[in-house]
Amino acid sequence: MNCSYGEYNNMSLNKNINKLNLIVWVLLCIAYFGSSKMHVQAASILTGTSGVTENGFMVHWTKDIRAVEYYLAVDENRDTAVSKARAHSITVPASDNSYTFSGLKKGTKYYVALAYSYTDLGTAKASDPVTLICKTAIGKITGLTQSRWYVNKKKVYVTWDAQTAASYEYVFMDQRGNTISTGKCFTNTFTYRISNKKCYSFKVKAYATINGKKHDSGYSDTIYLLAQPLIKSLKYGSAFDLSISDGKLTVSWDKVKAATNYNIYVSRKRDSGYEKVGNVSKSKTKAVIKKFRNKKFNKKGTYYIYIEAIKKKSGSSGSSGLNYVWKYANGKVTENYYHGRK
Repeated sequence: MNCSYGEYNNMSLNKNINKLNLIVWVLLCIAYFGSSKMHVQAASILTGTSGVTENGFMVHWTKDIRAVEYYLAVDENRDTAVSKARAHSITVPASDNSYTFSGLKKGTKYYVALAYSYTDLGTAKASDPVTLICKTAIGKITGLTQSRWYVNKKKVYVTWDAQTAASYEYVFMDQRGNTISTGKCFTNTFTYRISNKKCYSFKVKAYATINGKKHDSGYSDTIYLLAQPLIKSLKYGSAFDLSISDGKLTVSWDKVKAATNYNIYVSRKRDSGYEKVGNVSKSKTKAVIKKFRNKKFNKKGTYYIYIEAIKKKSGSSGSSGLNYVWKYANGKVTENYYHGRK
C-alpha cells in the first residue's frame, strides 16, 4: 500500500472518530432503550394465589418500580373484570404486591384483573390490565333437586348449585341405595332414563385441583327421585278429575307408590306464584280445598294446580318437583307444562 505520512494520520484520525461515534451511539441506545426494556422486565404481572378458601383468596403480583398505585378487580367474566380494573374498582398502594379478595362464591372460577398507573420519563401513563384465572375452594354440594321428570320421555333430570371451578362425580341408585350407574359430570346437571313406576336415589360430589392441591367436597346428602302425580284423566285425557263447586276445589290424582305424602299447590299464573294449599298422607289420592288466599274458589275463574309427591325415609328425602300443571278456566281443565324456573 502506498500512502504519504499525512494520509496515514488522517486515516487513523477517521478511525478514531468512527470508534467514538460508535461508542456514543451505543450509549444513546442503552439510555433510550434501556428504560423501555426495564419497563418490560419490571412490568407488574399476576403470579398466583395463596390462602385459598371457599369464599376468597390472596392474589400476588410483581411490582413495577415506577408504579404510582395499582387497580384490581375480580369477576366471573373476564371482560367485566378488565373493565372494572380500568375503572379503578379497587385501589391498592404502590408499596403492595398482594391483595385478599373475600365474599366470593365457593368452588368458582374467577378472573382477576390488574392495572396500574406509573411514570415514564416524567410522563404519567396507565398500563393495560393483565388477567389471571383464580379459583375458590370447592365446598359441599347445595341445591340438589329433581328438576324434571318427564313421564312421556321416561327421563329424570337432576340439578344442583354450580361450582364452576369443579367437576363432579355422581352415584345413581335405586331407592334402596343399590348402585345403578356411576360417572362424572362436567356441568351441574344429570339425566337418566327411568321407569315411571319406580323410585330412585342420587348423590353427587365436587372435586378439583387448585394450586396443585386436590379438593374433594365429599358426597352430598342422598335425595330420592320419583314421578310427579298426574291428575286423574277422564275420557282418554280430554277431561280431568278437577272441579270447582260451592267455592271449593276438588282434585284427584294417580297414586305414586313410593310417596309418603302429597302436597297440593295453586296459583293464578302458570309459571309463578304457587302456594301450598293442602297436604295429605300417602293413603289418599283426593283432596278438597276450601280456600285460596283466604278466598273461596270462583267457578268462573282461572287457576293452575299441581300435585307434589314427597318421600322421606331414613334421614333422606325427595320431591317429585314441578313439571306438569293443570289449568282450570271457567269449568274447563287442560294439562300444561310448567315453564318457570325451579
